[in-house]
Amino acid sequence: MVRRLSTFVSHTMVVAFILMLLASSLQIVTRYVFRAPLLGSEELARLFGVWLYFLGASCAILTREHITIDIVYLAVRPAAQRLFRLLTDALLIVFNAILLVEGTKYALFSHNFESASFRFPMSLFAAALPVSAACILVFLAYSMWQELRGASAPGAR
Repeated sequence: MVRRLSTFVSHTMVVAFILMLLASSLQIVTRYVFRAPLLGSEELARLFGVWLYFLGASCAILTREHITIDIVYLAVRPAAQRLFRLLTDALLIVFNAILLVEGTKYALFSHNFESASFRFPMSLFAAALPVSAACILVFLAYSMWQELRGASAPGAR
């Protein structure tokens, strides 16, 4: 299940990146070649960018590729490193559980507001936060389970 979710998130990120590039490129071409800016292209690029960034954060959790300060981590024995990983993951679970709840509230609240150009509900932008937090929770639970079993999660140090 985790592999499927990870694959789905990765493919969604690729699609969001391509669509963000397309929207930005169309804006450049229409503005500088045709001298007529394309209405709403920056809004679309921002929408795809928001989803790309938040989904990327969830993928980085699974592979442990987030930026870390590991001076103390690398200086201790493997048993202490394992304890650090478990403690960090537990704190991240608490933080992302809060993000999931509060992000869902915010996405529901922002549904009544519209974007400037296309009149999309702003919840399309805000929904990236709770979706990302939910993916992160799944990936963290999997990483912790692997750590407790003694197996290494994908991308673990």
